[in-house]
Amino acid sequence: MKLNPTFMQLENEMKEKQNPIVFIQNPETIRLLTKFSTEPHERIVALVYTPGNTPLLFVPALEHQVAQKAEPNFIVKSYQDHEDGWQLLSDAIREHFPPQVNFAVEKVDFSLFAAEQLQKHFPGIQFSVDLTPVVQQLRLVKDSEAIDSLSTQEPLPIKPSKSEKSLESRHWRTRSRCHYRIRNEKLGFLK
Repeated sequence: MKLNPTFMQLENEMKEKQNPIVFIQNPETIRLLTKFSTEPHERIVALVYTPGNTPLLFVPALEHQVAQKAEPNFIVKSYQDHEDGWQLLSDAIREHFPPQVNFAVEKVDFSLFAAEQLQKHFPGIQFSVDLTPVVQQLRLVKDSEAIDSLSTQEPLPIKPSKSEKSLESRHWRTRSRCHYRIRNEKLGFLK
């Protein structure tokens, strides 16, 4: 299975940390590590894997096909809004990964609610590895594809703010008044 180079770097980092179960919920990090992009809002989206195993993408049912198309070599599981997503996610983790109590998470983006839900389904779980510094380092390094993408993008247009527009119009009004006054003085209308 061919993985994104950034994903492979993270996998190498996790091998050094006794192969915890990597649990990522931040959509930006999932986008960094995969070809899948989403804005889940209040829904559950997770990338789960352990080094040497096929990664699992857990997404809302509405995004199942998009996720499968983006990452055809991943296991993609989904849930409907009326289902218990945390139960289904926990079942998928048990089904596809060896038993493990050590989880690696981005602690800066990991909610207390998510921690409680995982602890409910995996008693004795420990969030022993903080992925935050590792992911921050991965974000700094750009591969050739990312560099090409950045270099071909059009610069964003800079629109003047309302205050800048107001200053500009005030400048022109003042300039016009001065122009008319000087002209009128030269013509002898004002003395």
